[in-house]
Amino acid sequence: MITAARDPADVDWLLPQGIDAIKKEDVSFFNRLVSAIGAIGTPQALRGLTHLRAKTRHATMLSHLNKILAQASAALGLTTVEAEEFIALDHGLDTQHRRRENLVNGVSVVLSIAGSGQGVIHYEDATGSTLSKLPAAIRKETGCDAILRRTRADAKQLSADMTLHRQRLERSWLTGQTWSWPIFEERWLLHPVLGWLARKQIWLIAMPGKPLQTCMIRQDGTLLDPNGNTISPLSPDALLSLWHPLHAAESETIAQWRTTLAHLQILQPIRQAWRETYTITRSERETSPASYRYARRILNQAQVIQIGRQRGWRIRTLTGHMPSSESAPWTFQVPAHGVYVEFRTGGVGDSKNYDWSGVFTHVMTDRIRFCILKDEGNWSYDGSKKLRETGTPVRLADIDRIVFSEVMRDVDLMVSTTTSNITFDPETLFSIPDLALWRRQSGLEDITLPKEPHFGNIALGRRQFLEALLLELGMENAVTLEKHHALVNGKCYRYRIHLGSGDIMVLPQQRQLVVEDRKMASLRKSLPSYRPLHDDAQMDSILQKIVMLIRDDRIRDQSILDQLNALGDEAG
Repeated sequence: MITAARDPADVDWLLPQGIDAIKKEDVSFFNRLVSAIGAIGTPQALRGLTHLRAKTRHATMLSHLNKILAQASAALGLTTVEAEEFIALDHGLDTQHRRRENLVNGVSVVLSIAGSGQGVIHYEDATGSTLSKLPAAIRKETGCDAILRRTRADAKQLSADMTLHRQRLERSWLTGQTWSWPIFEERWLLHPVLGWLARKQIWLIAMPGKPLQTCMIRQDGTLLDPNGNTISPLSPDALLSLWHPLHAAESETIAQWRTTLAHLQILQPIRQAWRETYTITRSERETSPASYRYARRILNQAQVIQIGRQRGWRIRTLTGHMPSSESAPWTFQVPAHGVYVEFRTGGVGDSKNYDWSGVFTHVMTDRIRFCILKDEGNWSYDGSKKLRETGTPVRLADIDRIVFSEVMRDVDLMVSTTTSNITFDPETLFSIPDLALWRRQSGLEDITLPKEPHFGNIALGRRQFLEALLLELGMENAVTLEKHHALVNGKCYRYRIHLGSGDIMVLPQQRQLVVEDRKMASLRKSLPSYRPLHDDAQMDSILQKIVMLIRDDRIRDQSILDQLNALGDEAG
């Protein structure tokens, strides 16, 4: 009856029911709710489906939701991606990406966007000056509490929306999405929320008869080149896409953009000039179509599932009483390029948990392959429901270099963040039953796999950032950078910090120093306000550790002092 009535007012109470069904994993009820919302087909209904998708992790539920979202979008003459731009909420923000609501006596609460897209609130007096906190007397005024509650809820929703917008724009490197200049102005620059995001990114411009160029778009509409100089306005036939560092014909362009971003103090929600890039290695050319770059890593299963699914990977939880699940690889589809990725893993560690769930505590990684993905429909309009994974591998050298780089960056992020210090030992860990089958190719059984947790280009990117930052902070004499480590000369000891894991070793004793991040909170004030890797919590932790260890004679935390004093006792 609800589906037949198609009453837009029904969306408001159907959405909470959908969220409840997600929590209960009630697939049948969830699918019926989604179908009803899709049949209503209003922009609000599409917006609701988009938010449900962000909360859905169940594969069957997600597949049905994507199909319904695509059908509802197609009914409006839009692809799913276009529909998400079309229905983006503006949250009442103005052209300066702010929303000001008066409370009392000229004091107001302001909602704005900060960081990598977080909705934040602050308070201002009648002159527009920022207040450190809201006076208690104003909180007690009639109506103020309701305004504050609504603004806090809107700030939370704005943060969630910006996460979706950022992920969608970042994935445009894989979907190949482009915008004509008039459409880009209408859907992005003139939108109070999307415009904030667009003005912090670098754009690749293609115009007929002219070489490719890059630009940033400022708040006043002026366009800047890599050196920060103003360039001519774009013509209506200009085509825009998100610039990737692999688009740069010369490395000089990347350096120029880094300098300009630092000069303008722009923190990019989606890293571009400082983005890690990945290219095919010589060993990968030899082992193609398989890559063993990230093989034999022991990862915390719960962590890697959370991160991978947030990045759009399909990852099945591995359990001890479902052996067949161990042959199901992690997958990630790139329909715009006709390929999908499969990353083989197997459960290791203890599957006899306290709750008897049988879920493995850890997984071990194996090969990565790109395979042919066939589309018997149109993935842009049908929600990818007719995509078919063939299992036919593709040579690594034939994969688009940006697609290869972005996939490997995803894997590097998952591996670097969730790598366990457990050592692989077939005698003590449950072995993977069909590991040999995965690698049963001529000569592959003899490949030497690295034992150290891989931090690859993530550590390299942090090293490049530190090189520039240490000069700015005047610490170049106290810190020496190696490939994957920073050597710190303290007043009492020397230390080696791993740029991937953040682990500290005291030299020459080679003794690990354990420092909890919460005990370094006071050091955040000593960090520079502009940090291009502002979205990298591990980088911030490493910086705080460097600042602390340079002045190790001033350490007052007893747990750290006990570890250092123990070294002195051993030497004595």
